[in-house]
Amino acid sequence: DMARAQAVTEFGDVDAVRSSLREIDGRIAQHRQRAEWWESIAQDLGYVLRSLRRSPLFTATVVVTLALGIGANAALFSVLDRFFLHAPGGVREADQVRRVVWRHWDRRSGSRADATNYNYPEYRALAEAMPRGIETAAYFTDPTAPLGEGGHASGAVVTYVIDDYFDVLGVRPAVGRLFRGDEHSTRILSPVAVISYSLWRDRFGLSPHIVGDTVTVGSHRYAIIGVAPEEFRGIDLDPVDVWVPRNTLGSWQDWSPTRVETPMMVNLHILVRVPSSPGAAAHAEATATASFRGDVTAMDTTAQARLAPLRNAVDAGFQGAEARMSTRLTGVALFILLIACANVANLLLVRPMQR
Repeated sequence: DMARAQAVTEFGDVDAVRSSLREIDGRIAQHRQRAEWWESIAQDLGYVLRSLRRSPLFTATVVVTLALGIGANAALFSVLDRFFLHAPGGVREADQVRRVVWRHWDRRSGSRADATNYNYPEYRALAEAMPRGIETAAYFTDPTAPLGEGGHASGAVVTYVIDDYFDVLGVRPAVGRLFRGDEHSTRILSPVAVISYSLWRDRFGLSPHIVGDTVTVGSHRYAIIGVAPEEFRGIDLDPVDVWVPRNTLGSWQDWSPTRVETPMMVNLHILVRVPSSPGAAAHAEATATASFRGDVTAMDTTAQARLAPLRNAVDAGFQGAEARMSTRLTGVALFILLIACANVANLLLVRPMQR
């Protein structure tokens, strides 16, 4: 025992050295395995590249076939993501912002139908009936508005807003300011505009002096007062280029500003911001229902107002046809991807048969 103790003192603990050597052996083995794995990958990739270079037509066919299948699915997934998964970007606390949907009896089809378009008197009655703490706004979008002057004009998406549209959505400007309350009045003409970040980048080169510049919609020129944040492109599927007060809708069509108040112009979408407190949404729905039923233009006094979320297809009451169509197209796109994979598999089977 004394001799062993002296040996341990001079040469070290044998068990500790043995454990250390095992760890070293393990690290060496792992390093060797990784080196062999990367070498195998490099050999396989080299073989694949040589094979593809020897048959460029086969390579192009496989790449195009897979690209068609994957591309169709990627494009449709972006649509479904906007419909079902995510609310529009740039909206603060998007779960509190709702669309007003009017469910009524459709006499032509004999079934319940959902409406999302309202005239100005209907909106004004609803806004005035809403209790304190619930904010309201309305908007109308023209997807083919002429933007620019003369031969340089091009189609653009222009949204006409009423009341605190940006405040209801919780949007803050990237540059400048947004609309003031008096600029929404239908009794005056407010030739001011807020442009999108993409329009600021593409047409104005991110100029720091954009505030005070002008943009032309139709034959009317608007003074730019601000730029929307980059992540906010509106709340519908079509990205918006310009936001202007709705009292200017008829300015380039020789309309009076008060014409937008007539019941015949049924083109408004209504938004409300409802607090997250219990019962607030139900109270807002009841108030909206009473407001619509009390309006003389209501076609069905048994109809019911509902508050649908901003995610367009979560509630079938808003853009249900588009949601159903996108879902069916997604099924078609998946079927196309399966066909593409089957075609590539068949091509791979044909090659060894030819050899």
